[in-house]
Amino acid sequence: MNKTKAQFVEHLGVRMEALGRTPMEGRVVALLLISNPPAVPFDEIVEFLQASKSAISNALKTLQLENAVTYITKNGDRRRFFMTNTENWMNKLRSSSENFSYFNDYMRDVLYYRKDMDSPKFNKEIAEILDFQSYLADALEEAVRKWDKK
Repeated sequence: MNKTKAQFVEHLGVRMEALGRTPMEGRVVALLLISNPPAVPFDEIVEFLQASKSAISNALKTLQLENAVTYITKNGDRRRFFMTNTENWMNKLRSSSENFSYFNDYMRDVLYYRKDMDSPKFNKEIAEILDFQSYLADALEEAVRKWDKK
């Protein structure tokens, strides 16, 4: 095993943990992102990460359910080759502005409901969150439009 590659996978895996992934999910995603070719058979993932088949399988199942990872097959080879689902990743980034808009509608409803409550400081804080979220949603939509014109 290439120690430098192993250290880098560990480094990236820890960063993925900070984003809410389990340690194994983080390491699997990290390995798939830096592997060349980018599609890696299950047995090579197990060997590289030096983890149990069960731990790798559970991580892959979770990542597949979330469409973060997919697999391909090759003629004459019964193995599945796992890879990051970059198409879905891009689609999730594009739909982020929709999520912001949904959350903004939610927060507007909260503010409307709270309008007669005697909590002006809290209401102001919620309104500020809504303003910031609206700003981010607008900026993200503009960024997507500019990207699409590329």
